[in-house]
Amino acid sequence: MRSKSLLLILAVSLGIASIFAGQVEAARFSSTSYVIDASVANGFGGQDASSNYKLVGSGGESVVGGAASTSYKIGMGYTAQLLTSIQVNAQQPSISFPTLTPGIPKTSTLGVTVQTDAPGYSLSISQDRDLTDASSHTIPKIAGTISSPAAWADGTTTGLGFTIASATAGVPAKWSGPKYAAMPDSGSPTVFYTRTGQLSGSDTISLSYKLDVTSSQVSGGYSNTAVITGTMTP
Repeated sequence: MRSKSLLLILAVSLGIASIFAGQVEAARFSSTSYVIDASVANGFGGQDASSNYKLVGSGGESVVGGAASTSYKIGMGYTAQLLTSIQVNAQQPSISFPTLTPGIPKTSTLGVTVQTDAPGYSLSISQDRDLTDASSHTIPKIAGTISSPAAWADGTTTGLGFTIASATAGVPAKWSGPKYAAMPDSGSPTVFYTRTGQLSGSDTISLSYKLDVTSSQVSGGYSNTAVITGTMTP
């Protein structure tokens, strides 16, 4: 087999997308095993907002305001609405692979952190295209899918795939092995991780990307962009 080197910059600039449904603060008490929402009726108040802030005003109790420490936030007083939110962040803006020789796969890791006060969440992923160079040559996806990840056979499996290497709440069984899946196209973002139960602090999910090519792959720099979206579970 003719050896060929490829410089592959997977600028999977995981343009991490965050869905915000309000502020992280909410008038509720919680731990890893329970959530208690305030049971009150709003006397008066409401919300004011601009492009820079959101203000929830309320009244009717003698003790109002907020307090916080590194491990909790509490709001005191009547509230018209309890708000939840989710924030998803990449621990680095992009990942890349070292120079690649066909038949010898390389890996790269991306850390994703999630913070939410919702009772659960899911993460979905998609890519804008297969890895592509300046002349429109592409590196295809692997055959494994998110619904049915497949084991990677070194020297046989080619293409780009990812797996869940670790997660705060544990790696789901279907990814264990590890097993790898292709990122679906942008028109079909797919849930690859779901967490149930109230969070204490933040979750960290580590994704491991793996890449290999055939000996006929054209040399060059290849890139694509992926999006990870967090969605709260009611």
